[in-house]
Amino acid sequence: MVDNKNEHSPNEIIEQIKNKELEFKPGEKYAYSNSNYLLLGSIIQSVSGQNYQDYVKENIFEKADMKSSGFLNSTADYAFGYENMEKPTRNFHDSLTFAAGDITSTVSDMEKYNQAINNHVLLSEEATAKMQTGYMKSAPFGAAKYGYGWHVIDNKISFNHKMIQHAGGLAGHKAEFARFIDDDLTIIILTNNQGKTKLGTISREIASIVFGKRFFNWQKFI
Repeated sequence: MVDNKNEHSPNEIIEQIKNKELEFKPGEKYAYSNSNYLLLGSIIQSVSGQNYQDYVKENIFEKADMKSSGFLNSTADYAFGYENMEKPTRNFHDSLTFAAGDITSTVSDMEKYNQAINNHVLLSEEATAKMQTGYMKSAPFGAAKYGYGWHVIDNKISFNHKMIQHAGGLAGHKAEFARFIDDDLTIIILTNNQGKTKLGTISREIASIVFGKRFFNWQKFI
């Protein structure tokens, strides 16, 4: 097991997990894994010959004009996080978020990222379509499928409009990104209070106003 409270390089973490038995064969089913994103970050470094953060700055932040985005260990203007308005318990070292949650940003910059994706500034039209296609069930009852970094939903939960969505969070912070790709509607919510508030529910409530349809909260049934 990785010692969560001490600093680790990506290679040190890989050394500790590389011989672990797989929970299932690749492509067999879906399970979110921060370790897999750490591996992707390491692959980026190996293929590009660049430091991961430098690569992201050059190929995402600069190309998308994201001037207010950075990383946990290099961002001075960073909102302190709370948990139900109390100081949260951070039980892990920031180094463990490498390529799996270490980016800091703003709603405005996330919208710039959104536009850069939609206008194929960062990826080709073909690659964007592939990223936004669901391949593997990622929610109970097949309510969502997982593409390349996105949950893809096109049913009653998304008002029968195709939606790509992902949420994230660290101690004291939560984020929600949802885009209805055929409607040019994007909802981005960031908060520095990691309480019981469900940002996905808020996001869909906002969309319900736009579409004039009642929000179906499927999560209350599981």
